[in-house]
Amino acid sequence: MSRFIPWIVLLGVSIAWGGAFTAIRYLVQYVSAEDLLVWRFIPTSIMVIILIFGWHRKEFARSLPRLWWLFLVLGALWLFGYHFTLNLGETVLPAAPAGVIISTYPIFTVFLAAIFLGESLTKWKVAGGLIGFAGTALLMFAGGSGEGSGLDLSVGMWIKYSLITLIAPIIVAFHTIIIRPYLTGKGGREPVSTFVINYGYMAPTGFMVLPLMHSGMVSDATTFPVGFWLWLGFLVVLCTLLANIGYFWALQRIEAGPVSISTYLIPLFSIGYAHIFLGESIGLYTWIAAFCIIVGVIIAGAGGRFTLPAAAQAIVTRLNGKNPPGRAG
Repeated sequence: MSRFIPWIVLLGVSIAWGGAFTAIRYLVQYVSAEDLLVWRFIPTSIMVIILIFGWHRKEFARSLPRLWWLFLVLGALWLFGYHFTLNLGETVLPAAPAGVIISTYPIFTVFLAAIFLGESLTKWKVAGGLIGFAGTALLMFAGGSGEGSGLDLSVGMWIKYSLITLIAPIIVAFHTIIIRPYLTGKGGREPVSTFVINYGYMAPTGFMVLPLMHSGMVSDATTFPVGFWLWLGFLVVLCTLLANIGYFWALQRIEAGPVSISTYLIPLFSIGYAHIFLGESIGLYTWIAAFCIIVGVIIAGAGGRFTLPAAAQAIVTRLNGKNPPGRAG
């Protein structure tokens, strides 16, 4: 298998997930953050259960007795920690800034992977990650006076819902760290396939959201436009099922930190989707954050493998001690 295939898969995942913010922003115009969980995850759960019984029944049956508790924990974190807070944040925030805020998740993942998984934390990963995070932080705390003013949002409201949205990437970073050892078999664990672990925590989400159902949902459904069902289908099939499988398939083959940093591309795609499909005007702080993300991706992805100018090499050599020029970390 070509070593580039996992990165191509990650590019497709970034394209799909970049559109999720536009889909959510569109859908919460018609339903609440809680109702969207129901509309999204009951069909997701049904589809996953069909896939399990159709293609992965024996494999899943071997894992369920020892991992049922993990599936429930991961499902709850994924459902209420990530998706609900993101839905709630986008009831106020536009899609593009929400996508940029989610880009903080790779920063948390890089450091959590170093702490809990023992993955390397080089100067290049730290530098690239922090540059990307700096742009996102600027958007969160200064965007209220820029992008927010055009939406008649107060600075306080912008910051409040930015912080609510920020809960989502923190939770999904922990989610990634919890899953990785079960995918790789590290720590003495028996490896679990990408399909089993993803289907395992997706399957119960439909049951978890059942208490959120109410009688008005059926009557409301008759008023939804065609666009509602198209964006909902996009969320369920492409963003939820296929993209999650692709992401964790790549995670088995690349360290968690670099995989996460690659998803800095997501806010760039979210900006494009939001502008094209929602007609959002992209503000200055969003563009600054996007620029910082691109720079962060280049630095973190290069990993010190590019050649520095002579003067810069001398500085890096002094900082790294015994490390050769241009090979920091």
